[in-house]
Amino acid sequence: MFALPGTRAGTSERESMAKLAEEWKTLTQTETYWLRSRKSQPSEVVLECAIRVGEHEDAHGFTEGEYMVYEFEIPQLKLVKDPKNPSLGYLVPLGYDASWPHPLKDYEAWFATQEKLDAVADSANTHPDELVKKLTSKNPKSRAGAYR
Repeated sequence: MFALPGTRAGTSERESMAKLAEEWKTLTQTETYWLRSRKSQPSEVVLECAIRVGEHEDAHGFTEGEYMVYEFEIPQLKLVKDPKNPSLGYLVPLGYDASWPHPLKDYEAWFATQEKLDAVADSANTHPDELVKKLTSKNPKSRAGAYR
């Protein structure tokens, strides 16, 4: 058993689901993932993925039919040109402002160097430009596709 977002361990499943529905809006879902946004702040979006743990009992006591649920924030990024070299761009948090105290490169997403972005795009069978387009999209479903 796990505590759902915004709940505490020990609450009943009905209480947890009621709390979840009160605070979060489900944007889309399948049998193994849910994309939700916080009702009070729609830009806060999470992707929850359920991974089947196995067909048999393992060392941790998981048995067939049990899942491990992972929750990921999928923030919208923005592409900011380097003021000293306009041919370079950085993927940074959407709220980034030039008045922030550190150099622009310090706010770059960990996976956004050209080498890492190329590798991520290659593993996702897409072009790096398409990946950047999804990561900077206002559409949470598009961003979810980039983060999966």
